[in-house]
Amino acid sequence: MGQPGTGKSTFLHTFARLYADRLLALPAAGSSGANLGYGGSYGGGERGLSVAVQYDFAFGQRGRGVVRLIDTAGLPDGLPSQAFEREWLVGTLKTVYVSDVVLHMMDAAEAGDDLAVAVAEVDRVLAAYGQGRPGYALLANKMDLPAAQWGLLRLRETFPHNYIIPVSALQGTGFRLVEGFLARQF
Repeated sequence: MGQPGTGKSTFLHTFARLYADRLLALPAAGSSGANLGYGGSYGGGERGLSVAVQYDFAFGQRGRGVVRLIDTAGLPDGLPSQAFEREWLVGTLKTVYVSDVVLHMMDAAEAGDDLAVAVAEVDRVLAAYGQGRPGYALLANKMDLPAAQWGLLRLRETFPHNYIIPVSALQGTGFRLVEGFLARQF
C-alpha cells in the first residue's frame, strides 16, 4: 500500500520474477492478475475491490507459511472526488485492516527532494497504525535514484519507531531484506 506512483506494482512484479520458485499460483491468463477468490480487477468485480494483481508465495520454515502479496490502489492524501475512487480506497483500507503483514511503500527519492510531498497525512496515519505491529514494514523505494539516500535518512527521522527496508523495485535491490522480514512472520 502507499500513495500513487511509489512503485507498488513494479515491486510486486519484480518480487514475482525474483521469487518465481516460491510462487504457488499464477494469475489467470488474460486477466489483470486478480485470482484466488477476489474475482475481479480495477473497475469491475466486487464493490470496494482494491486488488489489481495478487500472488501467493511460500515463506517461513520449510515454506509452510503462505504470503499473499496484493497490489492495492494508490492511497491519495484526502478523500477522492470520484465514487469509484472512494470504493478503491475503502477496499484498500479493508485489505490493510485484515492483513497480518503490511508493506507500506514510500518514495525515498521524493522524500529526499520534498519530504512534505513524499510523506502525506495518509502515510503518517498508516505508519502510526503499523507502529508496534510485528507484520508492518515501511519500504523506502526508488533507492536507485540520487536523492534516495538523503530521503531514506529523512524517512528514518520521520518514522523512528517503524521498521524501514530500503529497496529498488526497478532494480530488485533490498529484496533479500524483504524476504527475511516475510519469513520471520511465520
